[in-house]
Amino acid sequence: MGALRGMLGSLHEVANDTPAGQAKNAPMLEAVAKSELLQNAFSEIPQDYHRTLSGMPQFIENIEAAPLAAQSAEHSGEATMGLLEYALDDFDGDQVFLQDGYLAVVNELAKELVEAELVRFNTDVNRIHWASKPITVETSSGHYTADQVVCTLPLGVLKYPSSPVFEPSLPAEQQEAIASLGYGTLDKIFLVYDRAWWAEEPYISVYRNGIIRQPFKAQEDALSSDQLSAPDSFMGFTDELPGIEIKEDGQTISGLRMLSCFNLDNLTGYPVLSAFVSCSNATYVESLSDQEAGGIIHRALSRWLGREPPKPAGIYVTRWAQDPRSRGSYSHMISGISETKHREAFQKPVFNSKGAALRFAGEHTSRNHFATAHGALISGWREADSILEGLKQGSKC
Repeated sequence: MGALRGMLGSLHEVANDTPAGQAKNAPMLEAVAKSELLQNAFSEIPQDYHRTLSGMPQFIENIEAAPLAAQSAEHSGEATMGLLEYALDDFDGDQVFLQDGYLAVVNELAKELVEAELVRFNTDVNRIHWASKPITVETSSGHYTADQVVCTLPLGVLKYPSSPVFEPSLPAEQQEAIASLGYGTLDKIFLVYDRAWWAEEPYISVYRNGIIRQPFKAQEDALSSDQLSAPDSFMGFTDELPGIEIKEDGQTISGLRMLSCFNLDNLTGYPVLSAFVSCSNATYVESLSDQEAGGIIHRALSRWLGREPPKPAGIYVTRWAQDPRSRGSYSHMISGISETKHREAFQKPVFNSKGAALRFAGEHTSRNHFATAHGALISGWREADSILEGLKQGSKC
């Protein structure tokens, strides 16, 4: 798995070294199949493990919430993820897990606004009338007006609105941007237990000696029982969800679905496992009950372990695609369609004939940090700074 994670870095290099026009039309799947790290991995492991390796690049779909192959697409006829997905200059450093969740960040940033009663809760935005000055925002609790309006509606809501959001329609440049960027779903299935059974015997030895340790290495490489600790994450395959396999010759076929499970007990102290599902599998899981979705993970764990583990006390499933206020999770670049200019189009304020401005913020408006929480945050600062700078310039006139 380490080699495959290293493949992400190599894909970023390939994307940044490829001319934008070529990268736009290059499917990510093709770049993955040609990856030197993947090819080296095939040559370094016994033939018996090639099928397992063939299915492991699927983890990219969970990272990007975007389909590598047509069979993973959420919408019929939808194009797959393009190489431009990795043609960016993001921050260096490790990924960070927020123990208190993103709500803690929002609460801190919005604290003064909430205390001043400037934030309206339980209020839906129904329509934005942007041709007037001031612009009128029509909501479920009344109308609000402002000369500068920042629209932070997720791209999924802009792409698949239940009713028109903007009156009049947006200019052609912004409409093209909305249509040209992809938007996908990443869901999580949380299994809550009475205790972290995976940190106990016999399960922990199975993880280390069967799932975690490479079985083709010498037996003496395995850790002794007193050295074992529960891994932060583990993965395996299920035949209950469709997957894809990338063969050594680059051929892609249908196969098993790789499941990633994260041990939240190590991170939060709560006995919870979190499994990721994305793209068409996410929308399928959303159609199931929580118990049915959790059953897929429970049966997979039973097969991986060779015995049935304790059943969860509770199961919770996120349903981002069904949520009318999100319609999915985050954006991606579509092969043959998406371009950097489509993200940059959202960075241009839309002025009406009277001088009022409609602006956009959100992860989908970020050139280098899309599909991330920090990208969304930075985009909000970008628009706030632009408004403040405009007010400053106006005060000098």
